[in-house]
Amino acid sequence: MRPRPDPTRQRGLTLVESLVTLGLTALIALLLLQGLGAGRNVWSRVTARAASADAIEAAQSVLRDRITRTYPSTRYDAPLPYPDFAGAPDRLAFTAPAFDNRPAGGLRRFVIAVDTAGDLILSSRSDLPGAASEAPEVAVLLRHVGGLEMAYLDDEGGLPVWRERWDRQPRLPLLVRLSVTFRPGDRRWWPSLLIHPMATVDGDCVLADRGARCAGRG
Repeated sequence: MRPRPDPTRQRGLTLVESLVTLGLTALIALLLLQGLGAGRNVWSRVTARAASADAIEAAQSVLRDRITRTYPSTRYDAPLPYPDFAGAPDRLAFTAPAFDNRPAGGLRRFVIAVDTAGDLILSSRSDLPGAASEAPEVAVLLRHVGGLEMAYLDDEGGLPVWRERWDRQPRLPLLVRLSVTFRPGDRRWWPSLLIHPMATVDGDCVLADRGARCAGRG
């Protein structure tokens, strides 16, 4: 006769198989959860980088628009009159028309700098007499930057030279180079930004060299 199967042994085998199945199911679920978490992290990083790129592009667009529209209004607070354009390695002050969405805004004096909080800002106030005592309007273009580096292209004499400063010069620079640096560990990237002021001389200039440069102001 064939031996009768042991019911206890059958139940033991079924229990082991159930435990193995549960273990495999838990392992698969854990792997799936880890995969979903990694996918969310990748998507978050991609989204953050896209937002950073958009913020940098918007900041560059504003800066390009303002510097391009520089208006070389004449200042007379020096022995020789000069266009209102004061450039330093980490700061630029200049005069330009108000933003297009301002009705009859006139000219405003803009300042590009990095403030004490580490934000790249564009501040402005009216260029009208008496407006110097008013609080400037400040727009934050980019937050938490490392620094601002600027240079100004001088083409006087036929050999272009980048200068760190441009102050009380008889003309505007040919180009403005504006670079933003970021803090260690910040993976944002600032593309090279070169800006050409559209106006080069103002109406008070007496032109020389067939109109190529401003020889003085009357």
